[in-house]
Amino acid sequence: MTHADDSSAPAPAATASTTPAARADDQRQAGTVPAGAGPLRRALAGLWTETVVLRVVVAAILVMHSVPGMLDGGVRGFGTMYLDPAGFAPFGLAIAWAVKLSHLGCVVSLLTDRLVKVAGAVTIAILVIGIVMVHAPEGWFVVGGGRNGAEFNVLLIAVLLTIMFSERLVKLRA
Repeated sequence: MTHADDSSAPAPAATASTTPAARADDQRQAGTVPAGAGPLRRALAGLWTETVVLRVVVAAILVMHSVPGMLDGGVRGFGTMYLDPAGFAPFGLAIAWAVKLSHLGCVVSLLTDRLVKVAGAVTIAILVIGIVMVHAPEGWFVVGGGRNGAEFNVLLIAVLLTIMFSERLVKLRA
């Protein structure tokens, strides 16, 4: 005879929380964040996921790929001396700024773990365009067997995809 409240029935599968706040709540319930923890500690607890190292490293790379050009005139050169002659005139400078600002948007997204799939998709699109226009003609290797090749962009794309779909990968393992 089976009862509706039979304790031998398997428990429903746990699902990964998708937002930092939900992860923080999960951690508080699991006892990994003290009940009296302040708001900053609770918020950070939700951001500490299996991809935190990747998110921080990619964010640092994108900052270093964007900010110096914004400060030293590199964005202007990229827009007017590369994109305009490549057929994007008169929009080269605006496109160059959009690329750099989208990188900074991705940084914020990665560090806050919000809208990661959207920001990652935009960044991947930019990286693919960079491969086609700049890096593939130079070959595969960034250094060593060549110069300015595609390998680094391919690695960034793979890492962004891993970050974007890590929850799905965790579910597949379970």
